Amino acid sequence: MIEPPRTLHRAAILLLGGMLAASVATPPASARTILDPSALDALTARGLPLPPPEPPGPPPPEAPPHPGAAPPAAAHGLAPSAPVSPSAPAPLPVPGPVPPKPAIPPPPIPVPVRPSPPPGPPQIAADAAGTATRLALPHETGLRLTFGITADKLNPASADALRDFARAAPPDSVFTVSAFAAGAPDDPSTPRRLSLSRALAVRGILLGEGIASARILVRSLGASMPAIAAGPPDRVDVTIPAAAK
Repeated sequence: MIEPPRTLHRAAILLLGGMLAASVATPPASARTILDPSALDALTARGLPLPPPEPPGPPPPEAPPHPGAAPPAAAHGLAPSAPVSPSAPAPLPVPGPVPPKPAIPPPPIPVPVRPSPPPGPPQIAADAAGTATRLALPHETGLRLTFGITADKLNPASADALRDFARAAPPDSVFTVSAFAAGAPDDPSTPRRLSLSRALAVRGILLGEGIASARILVRSLGASMPAIAAGPPDRVDVTIPAAAK
């Protein structure tokens, strides 16, 4: 057996020693091995395998920036940007002021306008008892109409006298219709209903002469005392203020 020359032994020892020293003195993250090119040539000439190449290690950590140094972006002429945290949500857009709602007027409420009901047929009977007499009172002027017992209709003469009285009244006169009826003291409702029927008969003739219903005041007094004692019990007094003559 032929022994290798001493130079080859020395190169191998140096190679192994350098690798061992580099692995001990330098941390694994930054370890580097420097090989002697003549030793590699000697190994190749003798047919010995070369050591496997070392895998590249991680890049060395960057040194902290100097307190007075500019940031990398500023060093290249770029404006520095604010650091963005990966966990922080993106800022939401701030809504602008809400415009006020336009004022919408409420819908109009339809109010049905009903004309005044037409007057009913005049309560006139050809055989009805009764008279028509002019009244001359201190503060009023009027017409007194009498009725038969339990009757609520006017005769034609009384109806004509009432029409003449309404036509001769000044404009805008207010007519007060006070109706009475005889009755028993223990039954006040019967004379009151009868007096109301007589007042409505007189009112119907006044409406037929164009007198507005708002200017006709109806008073159904029945057998009320002492007003009934001022004249015949079965009567209707139609009066207007004397100042309106």
